[in-house]
Parts: sequence; structure tokens; C-alpha cells
Amino acid sequence: MKRRSGMGEALRALACALLISSALPAGAEEALSDLARQVQAQRQQLFERVVLQASARIESGEVEGAQLAETLRNRAVARNYMLQYAEALQDFSRAIEMNPRHAPAYIARANLLRSQNDLSAAMADLDQAIRLNPENAQSFHARGLIHQRNGDHARAVSDFENAIDRDPFVAAPYQARGQSLVVLGRHDAAIEDFNAALNVNNQNSDAWAGLGLAYERKGDRAKAAESYGRALVVNPGNQLARDGQSRVGRG
Repeated sequence: MKRRSGMGEALRALACALLISSALPAGAEEALSDLARQVQAQRQQLFERVVLQASARIESGEVEGAQLAETLRNRAVARNYMLQYAEALQDFSRAIEMNPRHAPAYIARANLLRSQNDLSAAMADLDQAIRLNPENAQSFHARGLIHQRNGDHARAVSDFENAIDRDPFVAAPYQARGQSLVVLGRHDAAIEDFNAALNVNNQNSDAWAGLGLAYERKGDRAKAAESYGRALVVNPGNQLARDGQSRVGRG
């Protein structure tokens, strides 16, 4: 029988308590913080190992061509998670130089560039990724997020639709499209999208908050209050839900 870790047991106990009551049990906040620190430490150790192993393979010369490009990309992903953005960007760029037809490297570099607010360069990478592989849902989703940030919600909706067409079982594009549809005043369609995202994961606080906003804009204050309340059960710090609940009341 597989042995359960103490961390796993603690997470299960907290999850059960949260299912029973919307209020955190005594000591749960401190326990959650401690668990988060442990998980973060484990992730850091994992990425450090990835960087060390990838660096050893690269420096030894045992990988070349497409294999070298993939190793560089893997090291870049680890460095990105470790907040070593300059080194990660350098590795992504080297990976693309080694294999300029590898769409995942363009997508990964675009996501890093977007996080650094270099939206035009990120858009160029995603355009190229789509040219190389027009069936990849991630490329369309990521490009839609850039259109959304630029305020071009019509184009954002189009890209999110393409992402959903290619992979209808991922929640993020539904949620993102819902956000743009709210801005465009298409509240019923937005409600459908937020519900679709929640069908995938009903513990998505941001989707509940978005649903609340769609109902609020539609004029249904009762359903808005209910949705904001569900968002705050999942994440009491959700600012969109807190602001929304202060506007519409608690139902």
C-alpha cells in the first residue's frame, strides 16, 4: 500500500473541513500558509535540479540539434518559475535559434514576454506559433489574452473561440472569453462561458466572481450576490467579488 505523506493528509483534512463549513477551522490559516511554504520549497528544489541537469547535458555536448533545443527550453521553463527571467529569455531564444520550427518554444517565450509587458514581441511570437501549428489551443488563448490586455475584446473573443474549438475541456479560455463578453455587453453569453468554466472546476473563485459581474451588469442582483458569495467562499480575498458584494449586498 502506498504510504500517504503528512502533507497530503493535512491537505485532505483541510479540504474536508472547508467542504463542511465556509469558515476556516481554527489554526487552518496558519496550516495553509505552512503548507504553501513547503510546496514552494519543494517546487524550488525541483526546478533547481532541472536547471542543474539541463546545464550538465548542454555543457557536456551530449545533446545537439532538436534535442539541444528541447533541453534549452526545459531549462528556460525552470528558470522562468525561479524568477530568473533574463536567463530564461536567453534560453528560449537559443532554443528557437536551434529549432526555429518548434512552436512550443515560441509560446513559452511569448508568455514570458507578456509577463514582462513586452506585448508586441509576445504577439509576434504567438503569430509565428500559430503559423507553425494552427491547431494548438494554447497559442490562441495566449494571443487572446494580449488582445484583451490591449482592449481589443472583439479579437480576444475570436482567439478564445479558436482555443475552445481546439480544446473544449480547458476552463481558462471560457473564463477569459466571458470576461471580454462582459465588456462587450454580451451578458447572457458571458454567463454561459463562466458556467462552462465552473463545470470544469467549481472551485474557481475568479470564474464565480466573473459570473457575479455578468449577472450584476444584466441587472440580476440576487444571482450576482449569490455568485460573489460563492467566489468569496473559495477565496475570501477575491477583490472583484468583495467589491461586487459591497455593491449588490449579500442577497
